[in-house]
Order: sequence, then C-alpha cells, then structure tokens
Amino acid sequence: MAPEQSAGDADAALQSVLTSLESSARHANLARSRVIADALQAAATSGLGEEQRTPAAQAAHQIAGSAGTFGHRRASRLAAALEQYLLGVALETADPPGLAEARLELGDLQDDLAGGQRETG
Repeated sequence: MAPEQSAGDADAALQSVLTSLESSARHANLARSRVIADALQAAATSGLGEEQRTPAAQAAHQIAGSAGTFGHRRASRLAAALEQYLLGVALETADPPGLAEARLELGDLQDDLAGGQRETG
C-alpha cells in the first residue's frame, strides 16, 4: 500500500472516531440540558433548592467544556452563562430575576446542541 493511501486511511479512521465521539457528546449534552430545564422549571414555580441547583450547575459546566472541545463556541458560552445564573440565583425564590433570559438561553443552547453546528472563523 502506498504511504498516501495509508495516511488517508488513518485520517479517515480518525475522523470517524471523532465524529462518533462528538455525536455521543451531543446526546449527553442534550440530556444534561434537560437537568437544567428541570431546575429552571422549579425556579419558576416553587423555587430552586440546592438539590436541583447543584446538579444543574454541574450539567451546565459539563456542557460548556464539552461543547467547546468540539468547536461549538456559542453553545459553550450559553452553557457557561447558565452555570453562572444557576450559581447566583436565589434559592427557594419563585420566579427569580433573570429567569426569562435564562430560559431563552437554554432554548438557544438546546437548538445549538440538537443542530450540532460548529462555528467557523
């Protein structure tokens, strides 16, 4: 086999692995986004307890890192903003300030994650 073919095969195999990893990360991040959605719903109705805030903030942190790793900068920024919101929101306060914006950010994040589009440039 010619060296060009061998290198091309290795590149194709690597790309296949990366594509698979990115797909797995996208599915995991969508599941994590549902943890955030549940926390925001609780914040809207009965107030957010620590038992929901901590896992939701951790999920947002994980999404920010994972999305950034795969070049999804906007999703990473949105997740980081949600993490900061969750860490700063007043516990046990129904409908806290900033909730509407956080929900919009979550919707944008979920759209980005579902679409799997990378930012270029």
